[in-house]
Amino acid sequence: MGKIKDQMISLAKKRRAKIGIGILQMNDELLDSFKTASQYADIVIIGSQVEGFECVEATKENLEKVEVELLLSKHIDGLIRGQADTHHFEEALTELSGKAENDILHTALIEDQFGREFFSGPTSHGDGWTLESRILWTERSIKIAESLGVTPKLGFLTWVRPGSVGKNELFDATWHQSESLVENFTKLGYEAKNYNIEIETAVADGANIISFANGAAANIFYRAILFFTKDPYLVYFLTGSEEKIIENNRTMNNYTNQIIAAAARA
Repeated sequence: MGKIKDQMISLAKKRRAKIGIGILQMNDELLDSFKTASQYADIVIIGSQVEGFECVEATKENLEKVEVELLLSKHIDGLIRGQADTHHFEEALTELSGKAENDILHTALIEDQFGREFFSGPTSHGDGWTLESRILWTERSIKIAESLGVTPKLGFLTWVRPGSVGKNELFDATWHQSESLVENFTKLGYEAKNYNIEIETAVADGANIISFANGAAANIFYRAILFFTKDPYLVYFLTGSEEKIIENNRTMNNYTNQIIAAAARA
């Protein structure tokens, strides 16, 4: 197990937070994961009625709103979106919290097949296209990493190798972004490097916060991990809100790692 995962387990046990999760359709595998994760947090199930757990009523029509209301009212310390719809959840969050929609970004904690851990993103198609977006994502990822006891080492990716700069204006823009980001964050005292298109070099070099040139590239990367990696470790953190929110794929049946991450951040 990696150091970051170990640290999250330690923090979760210490904080013993109250974590909500939206579940409309229960099954045995989900229940087993909740029982396992109960050693790290007090779990509140939103939507389904499950014996042995605190449960809050919600329907398919209002699940997202109920989740956000519980979080904003401090009834729970952290939230896992669970089976709620992504877009409806973000709409409810922005409406009830007053956050701007473009203020919501995602970062993910990944452990590869060699046990190397790193935060990466942006993780949706609309993120990461501008320098401003990448700066914001990097700043927030640094805060998440540091809250978990990680010393940030920054790696910035592009759409172009060094020898190809000057051949495609669109690709070149991602190179210039990364060069600017390296300069900016180095001045702030962080170790940072432009790894062009080579995520494998960045990870091997110990970079633990890796910024893609845009969300589309990151989205493809995460889908590849989920489809082609045996037993992948992947936890999404939602940023842009003071509340502690963990994102997920709605088809998941084991939320143990997500509950640990939420409790560690709470």
